[in-house]
Amino acid sequence: MNQEQKDKKINRLISLFTNGAIDECKRETRKTLEIYPNEPFLFNLLGVTHAETGLFAEAVASYKQATQLNPEYFEVYNNMGVAYTHWKKPELAVGSLKQAIKLNPDYAEAFNNLGNSQKDLSDFGVTFDKWFSENSLMKTDSLNKCVSKLEINSKIYEKDGAKWFRSSDYGDEKDRVIMRENGQSTYFASDIAYHVSKYERKYKKIINIWGADHHGYIPRVKASIEALGYSPKVLEILLVQFAALFRGKKKLQMSTRSGQFVTLKELVMEVGKDAARFFYVMRKSEQHLDFDIELAKSESNDNPVYYIQYAHARICSVFNQMKEKKYAFTKIKDISDLSVLDEPQEISLLSSLAKYPDVIESSAITYEPHQLAYYLKELANYFHTYYNANQFLVDDEKLRNARLSLIDATRQVIKDGLLQLGVSSPEKM
Repeated sequence: MNQEQKDKKINRLISLFTNGAIDECKRETRKTLEIYPNEPFLFNLLGVTHAETGLFAEAVASYKQATQLNPEYFEVYNNMGVAYTHWKKPELAVGSLKQAIKLNPDYAEAFNNLGNSQKDLSDFGVTFDKWFSENSLMKTDSLNKCVSKLEINSKIYEKDGAKWFRSSDYGDEKDRVIMRENGQSTYFASDIAYHVSKYERKYKKIINIWGADHHGYIPRVKASIEALGYSPKVLEILLVQFAALFRGKKKLQMSTRSGQFVTLKELVMEVGKDAARFFYVMRKSEQHLDFDIELAKSESNDNPVYYIQYAHARICSVFNQMKEKKYAFTKIKDISDLSVLDEPQEISLLSSLAKYPDVIESSAITYEPHQLAYYLKELANYFHTYYNANQFLVDDEKLRNARLSLIDATRQVIKDGLLQLGVSSPEKM
């Protein structure tokens, strides 16, 4: 076909897409690629149709083929960044958007998308020290160097025109393709090079957080690390289950395939950063989470983050009242002076406070912040029970100071515990 016929086909595809015939556009684009297999625009268009139907992994694969054919195709890197964002891979999203800006410093859309991704994460209380561009693996030839090293170590063999990594030698269920028969690298090959870059940065402990649907990926990644001479024990992988969003008893329907989902930005805007962060750490990472949006917004004892923050605010209020009554507070340092604290609620609160160092240590060692979340809820419950049963600003100075010391310690632990979870501790509510 001549250029005129080619342009006519491409214009028809664009017309299909702009008129909303996404599925037909996708089918016709695939057929056209059989005629023009080296046309980067067609791979970009195929990627866009995948993204429009929620197939973000397929979209990224198509975009990668486009950039391999034309490494200067900056619009594709922008599209790839958007796809990574929806695919819940923010680090890769920012890397792709930065590459689009690098190729075309005046590309305003990429600047906008990059800023949005970073802002959404920042509003959630997440910051990355380093944003990694997958494209840098190609630019620095890191990927090819890893493949070559595996070949030198006899860890790769050829079959059906493709290059296979002997991952079954390291406990994986089967060997894995790292270079396809057309010479294009697989996702797995990029992951190998990416993890090597982490080891080269001399980290003593590497923690990856993956979706639970990637659990089968763990053996092959660790196998590649060991085959390249690194210790797989340095790498720990935490699996995170999906979260289901509810409004009361009604479950919100979400599907990436159909393009129906609630973004992190929308969630934070509706329930606030504190509730969003706290609700996400109330379960073990490998457990499913039912996130009730209405509960997260409620100002009730059923809302755990509100319940804990309210305990902190109540304590602050007691100390404000103390100042108004012009009581002098001397924080008790001698534990013998706490002997006057013999009410059942005081004993419970003291016992709970004593557990805090162990809870912090256990949460850190096991990578289970939900332990701290549950502890803070329990501590808040002990305090509220104490608050409802006793007066703090009593005439007896010794008893008053002892009780104020106890609730001051409680305030300190609540504030510190919430700080570890990235949640605020308001003094007024």
